[in-house]
Amino acid sequence: IKADYEPLDTRSAGEAAIEGLRLVDSAIAAVQGDNEIDGLERDDVLGLLGNKRVDFENVANAIFAIGFDVTSDEADGKVVPGQVFSITPRFYNRGEMDVANVSFAVEAEAGWSVGAIKAPAEVPAGGKDSSSKIAVTAGGSSWTDAFSALPLTVTATWEYNGVSVPVRFSPDLFLVPAVTINIQPESSLIKKGETAAQLLSRVCKQNTPDNFHLSLLLGIDLL
Repeated sequence: IKADYEPLDTRSAGEAAIEGLRLVDSAIAAVQGDNEIDGLERDDVLGLLGNKRVDFENVANAIFAIGFDVTSDEADGKVVPGQVFSITPRFYNRGEMDVANVSFAVEAEAGWSVGAIKAPAEVPAGGKDSSSKIAVTAGGSSWTDAFSALPLTVTATWEYNGVSVPVRFSPDLFLVPAVTINIQPESSLIKKGETAAQLLSRVCKQNTPDNFHLSLLLGIDLL
């Protein structure tokens, strides 16, 4: 494959990357079908081959100048459980070679649901793009924080010479409570009958028109 690589010849470089993917796929199929290989050894080999496939996928996407992104109806990415919204994956072919059979798939966290996915139009070379709007229902009760995995992973798969190449994108979506209450300061000692001028409460409704009621402990008045 290295011998066929010509840095100024995009087509030969792209076809070399595709041939690399084809060879890796053949090796994966051979290992999976070899019953004489020990189970643990097979897992190790398949893991290495899987990593090598990802390397070739990244190279192919770069050489073919493939772009992929996903936007959401919610500009800030915050959604609440049960909320229905839309995401729009968009596939770009900025390269010089046509690709075929572009498709979208969505992997969602447990509790989330994804509507029907319409196949995008074919995307010829020369900066063309294609998109598809997908309905999503947020679910679960594990609020998304800075350390959480994003709840959706969207994959676009394209083909060249019969070889499939995926490209993935996780949109910035965050599951948040429908109502949050922040008290500042979090704790304060006051005498009975005094007014705590610095005690502030902030109630934030996220994407929901429902009314709500704020209940206080007996004997405390909200001014």
